[in-house]
Amino acid sequence: MTKTNGKKGCHCKVGTLIREYNLDDTNDELANRWTGRLGEPESVRSLADWFNRQLLREEMRSGNLELIEGRVENLYNLLTDDAALEAVRIQARSVLSEGGVDIEQLEEKFVSHQSIYRHLRNCLEVEKEINTLSIEKEQNRVNSLQNRAEAVITDSVSRLRDESKLSLDNFEVLVNFRVTCESCGTLHDASTLLAEGGCSCQTTLHD
Repeated sequence: MTKTNGKKGCHCKVGTLIREYNLDDTNDELANRWTGRLGEPESVRSLADWFNRQLLREEMRSGNLELIEGRVENLYNLLTDDAALEAVRIQARSVLSEGGVDIEQLEEKFVSHQSIYRHLRNCLEVEKEINTLSIEKEQNRVNSLQNRAEAVITDSVSRLRDESKLSLDNFEVLVNFRVTCESCGTLHDASTLLAEGGCSCQTTLHD
């Protein structure tokens, strides 16, 4: 059973930041995302990233930095992904600093997945139901990832174009995930493969 009748005025790190940034409805959003009440359940690691992006978004809004689609996600990834090129990371930090964002202070505010878990369980008293695996839920996961990838690529291309580092006029980003069946070599669109219940070479065998 899922409960969300916890103490919303808690003084843990997450609760304190929610009040500091006036992030209304964030407690309900965290609970809904974790339990999957409105869609696919998310891990506490994913929720920590989501929460930290909200902090970054508010800092960017305070600094009057443009909040075009995908920009917050892209900048957050550049700040936190160890695989990001150092030059690109420095450029991202420069953009935020010039917009008035105190990056070091913000990074100290970023929360861990453990902090999110403790906030959910101890402060909000949320109980997570065991969810069964379903094709519909996995399709939603794939579609969500595809949308995020398109948003990040759109932001990267837009910023490079706007800085005259990329020659391009109007554009559209399309991301398609493909799955190759190693038994027959057929290349499938990931969402279509899930919707059809698998590759025809295997479904035929089981008819």
